[in-house]
Amino acid sequence: MERTSLLIAACLLASSGTLGAFAQTSIHPAKISFDDQLGKGLEWSRELPCGANHASVTLTFRRIYPADKNLPVAKIWLHGEKNGDVPEQWVAAAFSAPTDALKLNSIEWLEKVEGSVGEGPGYAPADLSKAVHVDLNWTPDGLVTVNFGDDIMKHITTTAKITEIGLSVAGAKFEFTNLKVDHLGVSDSACPSNPVLAAGAKRNVVLANFAPPETRSRSTMQKE
Repeated sequence: MERTSLLIAACLLASSGTLGAFAQTSIHPAKISFDDQLGKGLEWSRELPCGANHASVTLTFRRIYPADKNLPVAKIWLHGEKNGDVPEQWVAAAFSAPTDALKLNSIEWLEKVEGSVGEGPGYAPADLSKAVHVDLNWTPDGLVTVNFGDDIMKHITTTAKITEIGLSVAGAKFEFTNLKVDHLGVSDSACPSNPVLAAGAKRNVVLANFAPPETRSRSTMQKE
């Protein structure tokens, strides 16, 4: 997977508070605005803290740019690294930007990509005339559940351990706000560096409220 750093006009709202992997209190939310006028694709990603099993973000569509080849899309994705016989995999909640005059033909879907092969549980109409709250949950055995914010729930399974979260846009302008990563439910005893998780408390713990340090450009939206 090849990534090239690129300085772009990404709008980052100032953050205060702790930005460590296990921040226990909420900080001011970050806003990421991807404006991909060139159609090359823009991406931000960060490694997940130990114990993370839930993420949420609000997605807002702004505009598309004419393109001959690639569908204008936005994605919120989870990445699982290659480990022994388990191949590298990506799971993404994806939205296509509307391309018709009335802006009614947007679609949303959940996909898993392994190598050059993609699969998923199907497509549904998307309403991008308003902000969409996307909610992702994943389990230790690889079940990923996505709520697309409109009572549409989709599920898919990955065999790779999820270690990274990312945001991508190609051929359009989208904004991502209020990105949060949490641990929901019974705490994870495998994370002793986090005193709250290690204590086994049955509570929701905000692990991180990410303020993105950088954005990246990518030539296509598919991982290679």
